[in-house]
Amino acid sequence: MKKYFPLAFLGATTLFASAAVTQPTPYIMVDFNSEATVTKATIGKDVTFVNTGVDKDGIEWEADPITFFNDGKGVTATDGYVLVPDGAYIHLDISDLPGFTNPQDPENPYVGTYSVFWDIKVSKLGTYYCLLQTNPGNSTDAKLCINGSGKLGSGFLQRYNSDWTAEVDTWYRVGATFHQPDGLYALYVNGKCIEDGTSGNVSNIGGRFALEKEGLLFFADEDGEDSPIYCSKAMFFDRDLSMEEVATLGDPKTEITASSDVADVLANNGISVNVDNAAKVVTVNVAEGIAEVNIYNVTGIKVNEAAVEGSYTWSYTGAAPGVYVVSVNQNGKKATKKLIVK
Repeated sequence: MKKYFPLAFLGATTLFASAAVTQPTPYIMVDFNSEATVTKATIGKDVTFVNTGVDKDGIEWEADPITFFNDGKGVTATDGYVLVPDGAYIHLDISDLPGFTNPQDPENPYVGTYSVFWDIKVSKLGTYYCLLQTNPGNSTDAKLCINGSGKLGSGFLQRYNSDWTAEVDTWYRVGATFHQPDGLYALYVNGKCIEDGTSGNVSNIGGRFALEKEGLLFFADEDGEDSPIYCSKAMFFDRDLSMEEVATLGDPKTEITASSDVADVLANNGISVNVDNAAKVVTVNVAEGIAEVNIYNVTGIKVNEAAVEGSYTWSYTGAAPGVYVVSVNQNGKKATKKLIVK
């Protein structure tokens, strides 16, 4: 029998923050748990490991390759991780994200609102560890680092935060959020905000922290001022997360439960989610029982919800362009699917 129970259509005034905060879904997430799939994304596009190239002077270079480990020294005894050596880095492709346009460079839109998080550990202090490089050609300094004293920040943010110090051989979930056009940023360690502020380098279109469509780099620096760093998980979000959302990410032992495909996670329960871009509809099919379906826009505002038994269809013909998340929950099992409306 085909039936569903619509709960409400919620307009833009219904804030997600008014309800319990749900763990956000990364746009791209890589969890280094298997050597065979080490560059395959758990969510979103696969990443690329880079250890060769040509510098700005045309000179070819080669670094040691990124190496996978599962030796009991990860976040847990069974957790895998990688060592990113000097010179090597990880490239993320964000070419399908909408951006803002610099009037002086209209052919190259930028992405200015986003969040990045890593599960990392360092083996010594006294040296720099580069985390975020916004220049896809790696021809400038890294934009977010841990300095020789174990402090998080950068000269581009005009300081290194003094409220947290990294300890060697300790896993941390470290990250940052950036927001255009007001230039707001925040730094986080293990789900807690250690600094928030405003930097002119963030707010300028095409500025230091704006991302080019060719992508962004993790653990890269152009002139060798980085050091080998261990990474267990890397995440990129296509929006700036709230402090409450970051709190749900927790520390490296906090599981990131979101999945890129509801069908993969809930198929055994007879649940599937299908997106028909031609008809502009999302269809949720439930073989048995009732599943809760919630749809959020990129700012976390819930735009539709339903308790589904059988089949349910949501039309996004009139939806504003942007990224939406379809969240399905049945009997405590949760999964999400990302929808891009153009």
